[in-house]
Amino acid sequence: MQLRRAMEIINSKDSNANRKSKIFYKENQVNLLSVDNNIGTAYVESMDGSCKYEVDLKQLNEVTY
Repeated sequence: MQLRRAMEIINSKDSNANRKSKIFYKENQVNLLSVDNNIGTAYVESMDGSCKYEVDLKQLNEVTY
């Protein structure tokens, strides 16, 4: 995922803007919590909220439907 797109998702005030896309990390859907643009990492959370990860942005995929 590109840094610019990750920041758009984080900064979006309109929740409807991101309902047509899903973010995946290692084939599991996750919620994007925050982005560290200095080092190119993202903080994500599993959909059930049980796990949080710090991952490289390159490991995230956005699927739009």
